[in-house]
Amino acid sequence: MSSNAGPAEIENAVSAEGPDHIIMEVTESCLDNLSDLMQVRSCRERIICTAGDVTERIRAALFRNGIADLWPTAELARMGEYLGAISGEDEKPEKTILVLEKDQSVMRIITTITGRFGYRARFFDSAIELCSATGDPDAECVLINLGCEENGTAGLVKALHGKIETKSRPFIAYRDMSLGVNVSELMNGLNRITRVVLSREELYSFLAEILPRKQIMTMIMNMGNALDSHGNRRYTCETLGQVYFQEKGDVFDDEGFLCGSNVREMLGLNSRIRQALLRAEGLSWMKMRPEQERVNISEVDG
Repeated sequence: MSSNAGPAEIENAVSAEGPDHIIMEVTESCLDNLSDLMQVRSCRERIICTAGDVTERIRAALFRNGIADLWPTAELARMGEYLGAISGEDEKPEKTILVLEKDQSVMRIITTITGRFGYRARFFDSAIELCSATGDPDAECVLINLGCEENGTAGLVKALHGKIETKSRPFIAYRDMSLGVNVSELMNGLNRITRVVLSREELYSFLAEILPRKQIMTMIMNMGNALDSHGNRRYTCETLGQVYFQEKGDVFDDEGFLCGSNVREMLGLNSRIRQALLRAEGLSWMKMRPEQERVNISEVDG
């Protein structure tokens, strides 16, 4: 879809492009069109943006509209691969991330990131509702929007302290930093359950880095197990002659390296690793290096 499309053209394009993806080029001159697009799309439609230079205004507009997918225009020739990777059937999520959040745009981004890499995000409107789910054995992490609790930080800490096991299940706090951080919030015992307060952008960056890394490294380890990388290490650092003499000529005694089941397992893992890498690539624009220190509250007395 052209970046210069007006509201009527957007609505027609949405109808024509089908139920799966709406692709739109974004530039600084067309950012208002993102809001129009969000209004006319259906809940089934995923918006995929393309851009050249990702400026701060473009980043802010994508975050504001809850859009996580951004593909570089310099790589448009590979966009078909990306669409195939994100359209592929996901494995059933085995683990859960609990989230205290009400903002629909934030929920869309968190859902996109977690869902791509084997996690299901469960959202809650209040700390009390969140506490009722902390017994979920599949929940590995808790994300808390500090601006979500009506009773303020003191009420949040009171509701959560002692009810969430923070040693085995990390409590990650974040908030909209455009609202600032009130010192009184930090004095209300928040340091009992978390060490830092992330901005929303830092949270997205963290998730877009750690979740694909965990999934990809797990699959690489499984690939190594299938290859018996330890037992076959000599093949990577020794000459053919050295391998032959160490085997004493009995190279046929080993189990067939390229047996059918082995090959199928490695091909399947290779396909899944490639899919995960492509999925991560479309979210990589969210990764950031904070220009200022995160709010560190570990030394604040509560």
